[in-house]
Amino acid sequence: MGKKDTWMQKIMGAVGIVLCVIFIPLLLINVTLIVKSYTNPTAVPDFMGYKPFIVLSGSMEPSIMTGDMVFVKEADSANLKTGDVIAYKSGTAVITHRIIDVTTENGETRYITQAMPTTARIRLR
Repeated sequence: MGKKDTWMQKIMGAVGIVLCVIFIPLLLINVTLIVKSYTNPTAVPDFMGYKPFIVLSGSMEPSIMTGDMVFVKEADSANLKTGDVIAYKSGTAVITHRIIDVTTENGETRYITQAMPTTARIRLR
């Protein structure tokens, strides 16, 4: 019985270490997001430049499902291309759509975006 107990204690110790390695960083990330949301309530809190958003509609299904969490990082608009999935603000809402076309009008680059299953187009300046 002594060897079996020692072996089981080693396994439980290893499992405890793995759980700590997983959950301590998640705890730190959550605390950081909570503190940032209280210190600057008008901005979306970020962690290392990434902002979490919950998808509220099914416009991107089946690629992105309602209730999924997406992490958004600001990008240089010069690097955006057809096929990229972007998030942008429209009024008070954050919209997540795919770029289906990049055009230039009067020297200004415009991104035509579209939700997955529909054919409606939205112009983004």
